[in-house]
Order: sequence, then C-alpha cells, then structure tokens
Amino acid sequence: MSSWFNPHFVVAALSGAVAALFLRSVLKLLGKLWAAVRPLAFYDCAEEARVGTLVAKNGRRVEDNGATNGQAWEHHFEENGPPHTLYGPYLNDFGRPGYYKVKVKIFGVGFDKSRDPVIELDVVQIGYAYKEQRIVIGQKIVRAKDLKASWVSKVLPWCSRYRKFSIICFAAGGGAYEYRAKVHKEFFNERQHTIRFDTVGVYFHVPGWEIF
Repeated sequence: MSSWFNPHFVVAALSGAVAALFLRSVLKLLGKLWAAVRPLAFYDCAEEARVGTLVAKNGRRVEDNGATNGQAWEHHFEENGPPHTLYGPYLNDFGRPGYYKVKVKIFGVGFDKSRDPVIELDVVQIGYAYKEQRIVIGQKIVRAKDLKASWVSKVLPWCSRYRKFSIICFAAGGGAYEYRAKVHKEFFNERQHTIRFDTVGVYFHVPGWEIF
C-alpha cells in the first residue's frame, strides 16, 4: 500500500460528504414545510370582484361562520351564466419557474359516496402576446365522495366543515394565471346539494423527490 494512502482520511471525507447531503435534505425539508404554510397569494371567494381578485359567478354571497372571513360563495346555476363559478385573477403570483400548489377550500352537503366528477379545478396559464391562448398546467377533479362530511367533523362539530383541495402544477413563471372552479351541472341538484367556496391560496411546492 502506498504511503500516501490514509484510510482514516478517506473515511473522514466520506463521512463529511454524507453529512453534507443529509444537511441539504434537512434544509430542503424545512423549506418545504415553510412553503406549505406561507402563501404567496390569498384570495377570498366571497370578496367583491375588482382588479386583482377572483371573479365569482353562478352563485351568491352567504353568511357562514365556518368560512375564513365569515362569508362564503354558494354555488347555484344561473341561466346564461359563464361555465365557471370562480375564475381569475389574471395576475402572476408565481414570478419564476417552479412547482406550485393552489389550495381551494370547499364545503359540500348532500353528496353520496360515488365517484361522480362534481367540481373541476384547474390552473391556467395565459400568454402575454396572445391573450386568447390558454394552457391548463394543473387540474384536480373533486368527486362526490370527496365532499361527504368526514368522521372528524361529525364527532367534533367545531372542526371546520371546509376541506382543502390542492392543484399541483409547474409554472413557467411568465404570463398571467387563472384559478378556475367549474361545477358540472349533471352532478349537481340544487334541491339536494350545497357547495360553498371559501378561499384560494397559492403556495410554493417542493416535490418529495427533490428533497433527496
């Protein structure tokens, strides 16, 4: 064995490399946890529509103690109304390429355990050069079974009846963006069902595979 070879040095170098990789993973995990609770943007679905807010149609503003700000947007179909209950805000909340998570708080009543696709949530990218060009970059289907009250809310009535449904997407960073909610008329009966929208939050998202 050559005199320059020192096994203790090799072990120390490997240990340092492993420690550095472990620290990197821990820091990424902490960053993911922080990003999950700190919104980049936050929208109230019951807020009066103006520049920089969501637009709510096909429904009405209702008082709701379970909603974040005491009011929610309750869906009902309007004759000649737009296809979406929520859309907008036509802004860029992202600012740079990366993964993002858009969380929509929804409350539903009267639904069964079926897999009927009741609500279609999506994130749309709009180009600056061609306003009519829209690309869906993320989508989530909320099914009837997802809107049934959980056992937690039944046992603990003070727990929020609203649930968060997440749309994970990769945004290029440029252009403007729209967060939309469409209730499918085929699976919504106004005499039997109730759907209320509370808030929409935009967050950074770090995929699990990026931690390692």
